[in-house]
Amino acid sequence: MLLAWVRQPWYSRIHGAWFKRNRFSSGDNSRMCLVLLALQAHPDVPLLLAGNRDEYHSRPAAPPAVIQYNPRIYAGRDLEAGGTWMGRNEHGMMAALTNRHVSPRPAPRNVQSRGGIVTGLLQHARLRDARAWLEGLDMATYRPFNVLFGDAGRFYYFTSEERQPPREIAPGFHALSNYSLDDQSWPKVARSLNFLQQSQERDGEALLTGMQLFLGDATQPDDLQSDDPTEEIHGALGAVFIRSPGYGTVSSTILTSGGTLGERYYYAEGKRLGENPAGAFERIDFDL
Repeated sequence: MLLAWVRQPWYSRIHGAWFKRNRFSSGDNSRMCLVLLALQAHPDVPLLLAGNRDEYHSRPAAPPAVIQYNPRIYAGRDLEAGGTWMGRNEHGMMAALTNRHVSPRPAPRNVQSRGGIVTGLLQHARLRDARAWLEGLDMATYRPFNVLFGDAGRFYYFTSEERQPPREIAPGFHALSNYSLDDQSWPKVARSLNFLQQSQERDGEALLTGMQLFLGDATQPDDLQSDDPTEEIHGALGAVFIRSPGYGTVSSTILTSGGTLGERYYYAEGKRLGENPAGAFERIDFDL
């Protein structure tokens, strides 16, 4: 019932007004608001993880680099709250996190940065150890989130709101925004799943090219307004690539592992992606 309410325009206006009056000041607003996953679903790439990071344009961040050694972790870095939104480690494990849309509620006491969850998962060489570490966290110290993590053999989905252990994801195509995994009532999730399905017959390089164009697509699902940045289902905020004053898609990332594509790391700044999706991405030459 709650989800039906939050999709109403009147709720968007009221909730958006509340959000603007009560925006938390702890600095933990780093988010990745769209993640696409192809797991053992394409012959040329056993694992592809891609996504757009949506954020306030004024929030500082560093582009992908080796942010830690032993193990090496390759990721961008949030310069305000620390941690990252998406990355991989030298063992082939990848992780990406999105904020979870919930009804307004106070911030936790002693709040921890959600960006530290991605780096925490990537500290581990083995998935079972990463999963155990995640299950041991005190969720009461984090604002709501979803996280995907795994490697070319196995991937997991976890949300702080369902009080369930990490769930193994079936091979195939998946998409995640700010609610549940593969929730097609969010237009950008439905569009993402459709794009992945249509890309199944392309070769790996064509899939990469198509993904870059897709992540830069600012087509709006409707003309309604989403005043609340956590409810990205209407207007400009409902697009795959968000273009709006003050807030929007600030960067995009594509990671691959295995198959004919091998280990690749692509990154694009949001401004360049918005101006020229076809030429915005750069392949970063990490020693993967």
